[in-house]
Amino acid sequence: MTEWPHEAIYIAATWYIRQHCMREVEWRYTCLQIAHEPLQSLISLEPDELPIVSCFIDTDSWFVMTSKRIEISNKDRRDTVIPLEIKSWDWGDFKAGMEPKIGAATLTLNDGTSLSLPYETGYASMAPIHYEMFWSVKYPALDKLDLERIRTMI
Repeated sequence: MTEWPHEAIYIAATWYIRQHCMREVEWRYTCLQIAHEPLQSLISLEPDELPIVSCFIDTDSWFVMTSKRIEISNKDRRDTVIPLEIKSWDWGDFKAGMEPKIGAATLTLNDGTSLSLPYETGYASMAPIHYEMFWSVKYPALDKLDLERIRTMI
């Protein structure tokens, strides 16, 4: 691939995530396919980059997972991570009785650096968890997916 496949990633990841999510109307802080309105002034997307999952808890705690990167704000720290540079993710107690609460995932990068990602637990946690899984399960086979058929299902 010579150009980054933003649209293909967006279509495949959104479809994959939606296959595993429930009760989206009950999510308090998490959205699919858009960046929350307050985040639109806090982040700057590349021309073809598309938001896939976003979580806005408050102005200090949020993330946006896009077709290329993850932008994280956790209190006084802000980080940008490329999903392919993440070695492991630890979601902690993401079920939390399936009641929405605020949890913290730990992302360990290939270079050993660890980052904390605030997220909504409960049903909404399936969106970022399956964004993670997309990069290990579906992204390697992106060129083999029938994106036109998938596009009609999202």
